[in-house]
Amino acid sequence: MIVGLLLFGFLLTYYEVSSIRDVNQNELIEIIALKNPIEAGVAITTEDIKYVLVDYTFDREHYFSKGTDVVGKKLAITLNEGTLLMDQFIKQEGDYSPEKNNAITSLKVLPEEFICWQVGVGDRIDLVHVSFEHEMTLLGEVLIKGIFDQNLKSNSSMPTYVVVEGEAYTIERLILLRDQGRIEAIKR
Repeated sequence: MIVGLLLFGFLLTYYEVSSIRDVNQNELIEIIALKNPIEAGVAITTEDIKYVLVDYTFDREHYFSKGTDVVGKKLAITLNEGTLLMDQFIKQEGDYSPEKNNAITSLKVLPEEFICWQVGVGDRIDLVHVSFEHEMTLLGEVLIKGIFDQNLKSNSSMPTYVVVEGEAYTIERLILLRDQGRIEAIKR
């Protein structure tokens, strides 16, 4: 009788442990991590990545799960082996080199001040400075070179940062005046 109870207890424990293992395997997802350390500016290759298992409750919104999403992309910062790849670590695509006699800067913007949801990369807009005394000054025309959200992701529906290019004089005035009021955008 005792042997029978011990055998029954052993089988029940084995079944429960197996069930727990099966459940845990089903609740794991794959996320991409680095196999090797990589310097900033270096393109990621298939040899540089590996898949690691994380719990399905892991906040994976800004992480990659497909190698095709990262292979060939350049890193914005130097990363160590084992680092989980986040979208903010990938260098944003785009040409941020100014044309001759032009300059580039970035602006932190609020949607209501910058018609952000109605402008796109390649659009030309006029920037206006509105001082704390409510005096308006036309700064000049700029070209939108990049639009990013608070997580530095491009193609965002509600941008937080805009990279703009304009004549050096316009950009210098923008930099000088942006902390002395607010910057508004006019799209024609």
